[in-house]
Amino acid sequence: MCGQGPWSVQDSTFQLTEYNEGNLVIGGPVIPVVPVICGNCGHTVLVNAIIAEVLRPSSPPPGKEDSK
Repeated sequence: MCGQGPWSVQDSTFQLTEYNEGNLVIGGPVIPVVPVICGNCGHTVLVNAIIAEVLRPSSPPPGKEDSK
């Protein structure tokens, strides 16, 4: 947002869960993310941890099945 930086990648992976008016969704979708934060203004970008290859998916995403 500020265009300044520096940017820092967090050491922890977090998860986004489905929002259902404040109720916990058991068995709902979970997206693992790694926050990347601007040290100047605090702007935070969430990077998908599976696509960034920080984590392995528990099962292949749709359309990405292994064709061995």
